[in-house]
Amino acid sequence: MSKSKPTPGRREIRRFQRAADARLEEAQFLLANQYTTAAVYLAGYAVECALKALILSSEPASRHEETLLTFRGSKAHDFNWLRRQLGRRRTPVPVPVDVRLQTAGWWTTELRYTPRNIEEAEARTFVTTAEELVCWVKGRI
Repeated sequence: MSKSKPTPGRREIRRFQRAADARLEEAQFLLANQYTTAAVYLAGYAVECALKALILSSEPASRHEETLLTFRGSKAHDFNWLRRQLGRRRTPVPVPVDVRLQTAGWWTTELRYTPRNIEEAEARTFVTTAEELVCWVKGRI
């Protein structure tokens, strides 16, 4: 029995889910090895990719091409912007999840230019928050 190929829409959702899982795993590895800033940087991308997978899963596949084009530029890295996109698709974000998103809201792609090391406790909190957010998204898709 042959396995059917995922539809183009499902393929994009899966791609973002898999990227979220990979970035989260890398963040966990980096944190375990005291690379705190890099861990937070990649954990933020895990959250971003997970939210993008959820956005795509919240709309018809026929809209994915257009939506993917909006995933460009600095706004597409902004958790608040991504949360608003979920709202536009009538995908509610429960209060506890919204609180986690706000907790992680300080994340930015600008961390790649930060020479300082993020404190271990702050990095652990961020990575744990990212784990919870990625897990929540998986339960919704």
